[in-house]
Amino acid sequence: MINKTKVKKNFSRAAENYEKYTDLQKNMSVVLNKKIQQESKNYSGILDLGCGTGYLTEQLLDLNSGSAFDLVDISPEMIDFCKSKFSRHNNIRYFVHDAESVDTGASYDLIASNACFQWFKKTELSIQSILKSLKPCGILAFSSFGENTFLELHMSFKEAYKELKEPYIRTQGQEFLSINAWEKILKNNGTCSFEESIVKKYYKDVDDFLNTIRLTGAKNTGIKKASSISIRAFKKMKDFYQRTYMTNKGIPATYHIIYGVLKKNG
Repeated sequence: MINKTKVKKNFSRAAENYEKYTDLQKNMSVVLNKKIQQESKNYSGILDLGCGTGYLTEQLLDLNSGSAFDLVDISPEMIDFCKSKFSRHNNIRYFVHDAESVDTGASYDLIASNACFQWFKKTELSIQSILKSLKPCGILAFSSFGENTFLELHMSFKEAYKELKEPYIRTQGQEFLSINAWEKILKNNGTCSFEESIVKKYYKDVDDFLNTIRLTGAKNTGIKKASSISIRAFKKMKDFYQRTYMTNKGIPATYHIIYGVLKKNG
């Protein structure tokens, strides 16, 4: 289960160095922005949910500099970063709030979210609530991580428990939704389209991989040591991961990225 208090704390700690370790999220924002511009070039009201350090906002501002923007993030430090980054713009409102339950009191032509929805605890209910703020024929565009994200990590834990002859219960981070799950959530609200991609990033070793994840603030997607995972299983996971997946580039980690675009019913 995702602990939002910890999510807030982790991302706040990571804000200062976030852009140093999140080239993947930055690239995701570029792809997402292209999909947004394919739908329309002009949006008068824009909501960015889970804005982080403003990767997506910055691109949207380039083409919609006169639009009204609302930026939402659970981390005060992330919002402070954006306030500084976009200080010359007077058309932006900022909200320190959980994107899953925020109510800005406004309605929008575009609601966008880059690499945020995977943190939702009640995704379907939250999306339906968010869509109430989307105008008829408005666009919801998002990127999120799919079910095959960190495939190597979860396979390695599974093998570790097998070696220990203990039952395997997946406790290492939240479950990521598939495209089929997203279709079920969105299909009654308008016309939706999806695209997915697989990106493999390479790290020096397992410790380097896990440390990098923690430095992005995404500790809840990684490892809960000792309290819920035996030290023996953790060690065997690392051994299996490096023994099985090591290449001359280092150890790979799979990122399964899902892009979704919904045009709301009129």
